[in-house]
Amino acid sequence: MSRQRAGRPIRRVAVVTGTRAEFGILAPVARALQQHARLELQLVVTGMHLLKRFGATIEQIRATGWPIAATVRMQSGRDDPSEAPNAVAK
Repeated sequence: MSRQRAGRPIRRVAVVTGTRAEFGILAPVARALQQHARLELQLVVTGMHLLKRFGATIEQIRATGWPIAATVRMQSGRDDPSEAPNAVAK
């Protein structure tokens, strides 16, 4: 059964972010989705956001109050030529 608001279906829209720089670009889009009456933001955090080596920036996202719907670990943080293909294969 679909969720509804004012008798109309609510559509879920996923915003996927993997880097701090990219999240800065996506934040206004995510904010607009949050403010839209018939859309529900689903923020998916992945990539460098989850790695301590790159500052574990997921904590900054949480600290600013963004609701995180899911996390997807794709990288181990190793400098290895097989890292990218292995991440995509997951």
